Amino acid sequence: MKNTTATQSTTPSPIDAVIVGAGFAGLYSVHKLRGLGLNVQVLEAGSDIGGTWFWNRYPGAQCDVESLEYSYGFSDALQQEWEWPTRFASQPEILRYINHVADRFDLRRNIKLSTRVTQAHYDEKSMLWSIVTDAGDRVTAKYCIMASGNLSLPRVPKFPGLDQFKGNWYHTGLWPHEPIDFTGLRVGVIGTGASGIQLIPIVARQAKHLHVFQRTPNFTVPACNGPADKKVEISVTSTGAGIESENLSKLFEPFYRTPEARVSNIPGVGLGLSVVKSILDMHGGEVKAESSEGTSTFIIRLDVV
Repeated sequence: MKNTTATQSTTPSPIDAVIVGAGFAGLYSVHKLRGLGLNVQVLEAGSDIGGTWFWNRYPGAQCDVESLEYSYGFSDALQQEWEWPTRFASQPEILRYINHVADRFDLRRNIKLSTRVTQAHYDEKSMLWSIVTDAGDRVTAKYCIMASGNLSLPRVPKFPGLDQFKGNWYHTGLWPHEPIDFTGLRVGVIGTGASGIQLIPIVARQAKHLHVFQRTPNFTVPACNGPADKKVEISVTSTGAGIESENLSKLFEPFYRTPEARVSNIPGVGLGLSVVKSILDMHGGEVKAESSEGTSTFIIRLDVV
């Protein structure tokens, strides 16, 4: 069970490192720095951990990278014990995973919640960081790690009259924790980026009328989501250079026949796997994977003309 009281404790002085943000990067930073013998303090603006997956809880929110790749690789035991229910994890599934990691590695004792950083100043003379919070507290540390991510600041459009709008309006990056029922309502969704694409089908099932405002058409493909393949989960392991050749072949074993095209040096092996497998799911085809000296090569044949 999640321990929420322990999150408010403070690490002993002196503090070696302050980490801003308790999402994926922040939690790993705690684990890594504590392993180096450092005293660490995490300052998190939210009322709980999770980062972008704590704030972005709109209906339909899910990851567009395969669950198996969107996981920590620093603990083999963690990888073997955790089972993803779906191929592309939903927001609740990811948040459950993050909380499991925090509890399993006792990370909460270094995290202070509901604490927003307002200032960070480096003193070259003392070679120390001075971090100020919205409560007026000041923390001094040798290192300051910004693990706040690039999705931590929601952008609310400055539409004239928004402050006078008499209906309810919501932002996907600041979605309420309570469910919202759109049944029988006229709803407008502004934007068809990743969040809009995921949200629109869910709202459309409830709303009396849904109007989508789109500035620029977006390109998207079916997620082909479904239950996670347990055989793949067992066979795939991570290394510093990416995923091992033997396990890549196992991952794509259903498509492994006659190679006709080679794609090398895909930036981000995990994302590369997801993209290639999604294409195969839509069009059919086969793939073989090879890995040498940190370079991953996909040998692909698609059943398209």
